[in-house]
Amino acid sequence: MSPEQGGGKAVFASDQYSLGVVVYQWLCGNLPFQGSNQELMIQHYMHTPPPFPPLLRIPSALENVVMKALAKDPQQRFATVQEFASTLEQTGRGIPFQALIATVRPIKQERTPVSSQQQPTQFSTVNDADTLYRQGVEAYAKGDLDRTEQLWQQVLTMDANYGNGTLAPRMTKLKAELHPIRVQRLRTQALAHSNATMWQEEIDTWNQLLQLAPSDEQAVERRTLASHNMQYAWMYTTAQQFVREGKLDAAKTELTNLWRDAPYYPDPAGLARKVGLKAPADYEQDKILEQKRKSIEKQEQQKRQSIDKRKQDRVSFVKNKLGVAAFVVWLCIFMLLGGLGSAIGMVASYWTSSPSWMIAVISTVILAPIAYALGYRKATTPFPMIVVTLLSTTAVFGITWYFSKLPYNHSEISSLWIVGNRILWIGRQITFGIVIGIMIALLIAGITAYRVAEEYDNLGDIGPSTFLGGSIGISLLLWLISGIVALFLGG
Repeated sequence: MSPEQGGGKAVFASDQYSLGVVVYQWLCGNLPFQGSNQELMIQHYMHTPPPFPPLLRIPSALENVVMKALAKDPQQRFATVQEFASTLEQTGRGIPFQALIATVRPIKQERTPVSSQQQPTQFSTVNDADTLYRQGVEAYAKGDLDRTEQLWQQVLTMDANYGNGTLAPRMTKLKAELHPIRVQRLRTQALAHSNATMWQEEIDTWNQLLQLAPSDEQAVERRTLASHNMQYAWMYTTAQQFVREGKLDAAKTELTNLWRDAPYYPDPAGLARKVGLKAPADYEQDKILEQKRKSIEKQEQQKRQSIDKRKQDRVSFVKNKLGVAAFVVWLCIFMLLGGLGSAIGMVASYWTSSPSWMIAVISTVILAPIAYALGYRKATTPFPMIVVTLLSTTAVFGITWYFSKLPYNHSEISSLWIVGNRILWIGRQITFGIVIGIMIALLIAGITAYRVAEEYDNLGDIGPSTFLGGSIGISLLLWLISGIVALFLGG
C-alpha cells in the first residue's frame, strides 16, 4: 500500500509504488518492510525503503530507478508506470541475467568458508562504507532525509569512526532535522485516520507522535477524542445499515443520538446529507474559533486594564504630584485656553482686518489638543478636555465678538454698556492691562517653576502646560482687573 493510500488519498502514481515494491522484492529477495498490517502501513508512510544490501552488488543506477518509484511523494515518482518500466528496462539492459539471478538467492547460501587470505580486508569495508556515504549525500541532495539517515547509519555500523569521527555529529544533526518532519508526518497520518474513522490506528499514531514530542497538546487532545469516538463507532455503523436498508428516519435518529454524545464524530460516508441533518462540527475548526474568541477576550481585557491603569495614573498624578483637585485642573485649562484665545483675538482685531472672534476661536481650538499633548493628558481624560474646550471657546467668542466692535484706533469711545455714558481712553486701558498683566504673570510663572523644581527635581513630571495654563490664566485675570481699574481711572 502506497503512503497516500494509507491516508485515504490514492492517485494514479499509487500503482507505480506497488509495482516498485514488487521489483524491490524481485531484486532483493525480500519485501522492503516487515511486520503486521498496521506496522506495514506506518512504515510505508514514514520510512524510506532500506537500500539494497551491498553484498548483492546491484548497480546503483538500477537501485535509484527502484527508489524513485518508491518515493513518498507521488510527484517525485515517474510520470507514468510505462516510463518506470521503460527506464527499468534500459537501466538493467547491460546487466548479465545471471547477475540478476544471483541477487535473488538467499545471502546465507552464498556464504562459504573462506581462508584467511579470502576474508575481506579493511580496504573493501571502507569502499562499501564510502559507497553508502555517497549514496546518502545524493539522497540528501534530493531531499530524501530518511534514506540518508538509513545509509549513514549503515556506514556508522561498519565504522563508528568514519570520516575521522565527523560523520557521527552530522548524523545527530540529521536526526534533529528529521524530527519535526517525522512529527508532521505522524500528525498528518493521525488526522487521516480520524477522517477515515480508523480510531485505533489514530490512537496508535498519536502515541508514536507523543514518543517524539511528549508535550504536544494536539496529540494529547486528539488521542482522548479518538478514544471517546471509538466508543460510539458502533452507532455510526448502525446508521449506515439503516441508510442501506432505506430506513432514513431510523438512521436520522441514530445519528442525532450519536452526535449528541460524540459531537466531533466525523461523517466520512456523508450520512448527514442523506437523512437531512446538519454535518457534525469539525474539531479543528471549533478549536481555531475558540482560540480566536479567547484572543479577542484577552485583547479586550488588556485594553480595559490599560484604560484603568491610565485612569489610576491620572488620579495619582493629580492627587500626589500636583496636590490639587480635578476641578482645579479643569479651571487651569479654561484659563489657559480662554486667556490665550482672548489675547490673540484682541491683537488680531487691532492688527488685522479679519474678524477677530473667528481668529480667536480657531486659535483656541488649535491650542486645546496641543495643551493636552504637552501635559494635560497626564491630569485629565479627553472628555473633560473637550467640555472645557467648548466652554473656553464660547467665552473667547463672546469676549472677542463684543470687543471687535470697538474702534481701537479712535481716541474716544462713549456709551459702553458696562459703564454707562462715561468717555474712555480705550487704547490706554488695553495697553495698560496687557502689558502689566503679562509682566506680573511671567514673574509668577518663574517663581512657581523655581519652587516646583526644588520640590520635584524634574519639571517634566508635572507638565509644562500646567505652568503655562496657570501663568496665562493669571495673566487674563490681571488683565481684566487692570482693565476695570483703567475704566475708572482713564476717564
